[in-house]
Amino acid sequence: MDKWRERSDHSGRQVTDGVRRKQKGVFLMAGFLDRAKEQAQRGLAQGKQKYDDVQTQRTGSELLKKLGAAYYAERRGSGDPAATQRALEAVESHIVTHGDGFLPR
Repeated sequence: MDKWRERSDHSGRQVTDGVRRKQKGVFLMAGFLDRAKEQAQRGLAQGKQKYDDVQTQRTGSELLKKLGAAYYAERRGSGDPAATQRALEAVESHIVTHGDGFLPR
């Protein structure tokens, strides 16, 4: 049977089997690619969110480390109380902006 022979479809139009199959395949492929693109974009957004969360955690941990070092130096007599206060204000600012999720429980 010749796949290019003309015949009528359900609407009564004359179509060619080869063209109809190609169009159907293109539509199916386009739908598949659209879904794949949407899924890839969702995955990318989730990955970016996770990256941002990790960076926020790291920044908070670094600020806590600096606060601890400033406090320790102050208690040992070699530190400046103003440096401890600045470190504390930096931690508090980070908490206001990003929450306290980086604090140890």
